[in-house]
This record gives sequence, C-alpha cells and structure tokens, in this order.
Amino acid sequence: IRLRYELLPYIYSLAGAVTQFGANMMESLIAAFPEDPQVKAIADQYMFGPALLICPVTEPSGYAPQGKQPSGCWKRSCYLPEGCGWRDFWTDQYYEGGQWITAEAPLDRIPVFVRCGSVIPMARGLLRDEDTVTELRICTGADGGFTLYQDAGDGYGYEQGEYALTRIHWEDQARRLTIEDRQGAYP
Repeated sequence: IRLRYELLPYIYSLAGAVTQFGANMMESLIAAFPEDPQVKAIADQYMFGPALLICPVTEPSGYAPQGKQPSGCWKRSCYLPEGCGWRDFWTDQYYEGGQWITAEAPLDRIPVFVRCGSVIPMARGLLRDEDTVTELRICTGADGGFTLYQDAGDGYGYEQGEYALTRIHWEDQARRLTIEDRQGAYP
C-alpha cells in the first residue's frame, strides 16, 4: 500500500496518458519489446508504464502452509528484455538486458525492475500528515524521460483540456536533468 501511494504521481500520469492520448498503463512484454524473441513465451511479467517491469509471484516457491517450515527459497526467475539495461527497484543493482536472473521474492515485495533512463515521479510521506516530499527517481544508465500529468484531481475538467503536462528529460552522460515549463492549466 505504501508503494502504491508513493507511486501515485507516476500512476496518475499513466492514467492521464490513457485518457488524453490513448496510451496503455500496462503492456505485455511482446508488445513492449517486439524485437526480443525471448519475450514471446513470457505471460507472467509485464511493463507498468514505460519504466517498470513487474514480475508477480504467481506460484508458491518456498512458502509453506501455516504450521509447516518454509524451505527458505523465496525467489523468482525473471527475464530482463534486451535492448536496455535494468536496475532492481529495491536494491538498485544493475543488470544487462537479454538475460534470465533469479530475483529475491520475499513475502513483503515482488521483483520489480526499472528500465535504465527512466524518470519516475514519486511522492514521499503520503501516509503521514507530516511534510510530503515529491521526488524524481532517476534510473541512470541511459537517456530518457517522462511526462508528468496533473489536473484538479476531481471532476471532469480534464475532458475540456483542463490539465497540465511537464516534460522531464534525463541526459545520462552529462548527468543533467531538464524540467520544461509546464504546458496547460487547470483550476
């Protein structure tokens, strides 16, 4: 639940891209990486937006019924599509694309990987009444970017063009982040 709240700026931007531009929030690997022949047979991983490779745990692996001893083997085999580098969302460990890896999959998290060059807007502290800090999580290793979508958050003004887009660019070699002026407006 905490991660969902932290990812709300990313998720809301994906939803905005769906309603305004016909984008997809989720894509199969074959749709996202048609040049990689390995992804054709993978039905249990998907891209969540342009940045996040989600590898759900769909079968028991080391978990035991109540009262039984678990095997301790909390892992999942994951394929990282070729054509880009990947970083583990939780540890920031780098992996080359085009390979199978065995990822940790404890009960409190699933394997998630970030495509290098991704910019992920996140909100921190939404579960508290204290200061909320918004951050841009940059997955280094390639150039990339993201378009942040914002609107009033309620009502249907977005259907009449009441929304704003902010384009964010990351230049990896220069280590430069550029945030363009926001385009559009809403009450």
